[in-house]
Amino acid sequence: LEGVGAELREAVMEGKMTEKEAWKAWNEFKENEFAPQLKQAVRDGAMSIYHFKKAMHGVRRRMNRCPSLKTRVHADTPRLAVKRFNNCFPQSDILRNAVAHAAEEIAKIGEPVIDGSSAFLAVEAESQEALKNGRTLQ
Repeated sequence: LEGVGAELREAVMEGKMTEKEAWKAWNEFKENEFAPQLKQAVRDGAMSIYHFKKAMHGVRRRMNRCPSLKTRVHADTPRLAVKRFNNCFPQSDILRNAVAHAAEEIAKIGEPVIDGSSAFLAVEAESQEALKNGRTLQ
């Protein structure tokens, strides 16, 4: 981001483009280059959190079947780990569903929402509005 911003500032300072043209180029860059990468990072992060949770549940369910783990890991450790994870990421399933089914939600725009998966779309819409207005989400 800094490199693109510096290039545009330099072009304006050298008179190669107007300030208005630079802002237009900046907005196009954010929309076409930066936003898709950011969306991919959010999607990948949400899916990683979800799959880690599933792996933790799998370890917890199967630990008693593994004698080497059963003797080395206290029986409460997996349960407490899952509980702590759920406290840190209470909406991991909703977020996973939102990013995994975003295309389905976009296709249903205008239809009543019947689950929590529209949360991601609402956050995304608010983020886009914030970018247009030059502010950040808190």
